[in-house]
Amino acid sequence: MSVSPTERTLWVTIPTDRAAIWGCIQRRSSIERRREMAHVEPRFNEFHTSGPGLQLQGVLRILGGVYPAQHLFEDYYWQRVFLTLAGVKRDAVAERTAVAERLLVDFFRRDPNPVAPDGPRLPELAAHLGRRFVIRRERPGAVTIRDLQSWFGRWRAEELRLNGPSAEWWKQHTSFDEWRRRELDDLLESGVLEQGCTITCNGCGSQNWYAANRLAARVACPGCSLETALPAQPEWSFRVNELVANALDREGALALLLTLVELENVAGDMFLFLPPQDVFEGRNREPFTDIDLAFIRSAKFGIAEVKSNVRGFDAAGLDRIATVAEDWRPDILLLAAPGASWPPEIAAEFARLSERLEPRRIDVRPWLLSWDYPKAVLEV
Repeated sequence: MSVSPTERTLWVTIPTDRAAIWGCIQRRSSIERRREMAHVEPRFNEFHTSGPGLQLQGVLRILGGVYPAQHLFEDYYWQRVFLTLAGVKRDAVAERTAVAERLLVDFFRRDPNPVAPDGPRLPELAAHLGRRFVIRRERPGAVTIRDLQSWFGRWRAEELRLNGPSAEWWKQHTSFDEWRRRELDDLLESGVLEQGCTITCNGCGSQNWYAANRLAARVACPGCSLETALPAQPEWSFRVNELVANALDREGALALLLTLVELENVAGDMFLFLPPQDVFEGRNREPFTDIDLAFIRSAKFGIAEVKSNVRGFDAAGLDRIATVAEDWRPDILLLAAPGASWPPEIAAEFARLSERLEPRRIDVRPWLLSWDYPKAVLEV
């Protein structure tokens, strides 16, 4: 680029994150493929933000970005408030295991003969479990300021008694003080939490929660449609934003948020990313696979597969990711999940993947996330 000394204005075009990442894919594919074949277009030349990706974008927009998300979820109190209001159980696997054990005891009490994988009793066992293995996961209703204060005291006592990883944090935070109330105001201002009240319908007796921005002098019951007057002094209560709740409960957003936080922490001068993407091959309208993150960090291009569980990886899924990696030629293929160690069978799959991609000079990096996750996020 040359600039005339008489020019006073220099125009610079800054590409979008998507354009920057697509430029990496095109350039790397072109350079590498010229050594192998005449056709230089990427095999996977179309990708779109997936449903979980749109949810992650929405959550980050509500939270204010990656750094505010880090601050929020590293606060043990608010982290647990959100998980509780989203209906994420801390002992989800233990609860399901207990139900399964009870059902198996009932089944074999009637007939202790073993069940072979291809034996005649297998359908009977499957039917027994199918009829009875039901666990309903319901989100709690809205909570009042008294509930939030009570939770703080109860959770603090629990964590100090257990003396776990969060005990030191709880020692430094002794009460639901004025600072907590200011944080609550900030969360309401940002829309992470919603404020409203519960009103009992005079016609059918239903108790319905109404957001503050929907309140009027009279409110209609969503059941019988009868209008009821707003109480003179309603008791305000709070619930988590529905988008945030769904992302935490169903889409594994916590693991993705943690990965983004840690990538940004070690990024150095530059970090940009795309949220989960559906990747398409040619003109096929069905996604070939999905990529959980695509990123550029300190001038290196990478893609990531992120799971909420160290056992969440499987050979078929890793093979599809490897196929995309062979086409896009990233510097890094990141395999991330929260946990203390990789199970031997998962570590063996990672080693096989690394051997396959080594000739392409792709660095396969298993990454154990170190955030102090609740058990539900580790195990679900």
